Amino acid sequence: SPRTAQHALANSARNQLGNLIVARASMKVAASEKGDKAKLLKEANALYEQAFQVFRGMEEAVRTQLERIPKVLDTRDKRQAAMAERRTQLRADYLQTQLTAAAIREEMAETVPEGSPEFKKLLTEAAALYDVLYKKYRTRIAGLYARMNQGRANQRMGKLQDALGYY
Repeated sequence: SPRTAQHALANSARNQLGNLIVARASMKVAASEKGDKAKLLKEANALYEQAFQVFRGMEEAVRTQLERIPKVLDTRDKRQAAMAERRTQLRADYLQTQLTAAAIREEMAETVPEGSPEFKKLLTEAAALYDVLYKKYRTRIAGLYARMNQGRANQRMGKLQDALGYY
């Protein structure tokens, strides 16, 4: 239906916007090596926060769209088959937005002094987001990917024993 197509386009647009903001933040982090480090890292941090909010908003929108699709569908019916296909795409979008949000939190740690309370807070939050994904999707590649990233976040915090348990 046209409404479903609009949702799909809106999700795609949000995803592209979020990724664009992340790219801008990453460019500022890279530029901080050569320029006004404090100013550029502060700007990167704000951009990462903005991108995080875009993906959290998208996660909520996709969850709402998923909840509107009936749990049981007859795929022999053309309309219901289309809904089943849409549900599969939404589930993939939902998982991707959660993974991306966790990755953004992890990347944000590069914008604050290593070892600072804010550094530990961001990596702890990233590790917690990855943990939720791992527990929910441990039989899927995305769940294993989240577990590996959780290990990396713990390694960056100096929690080597925990990190080894995740690798």
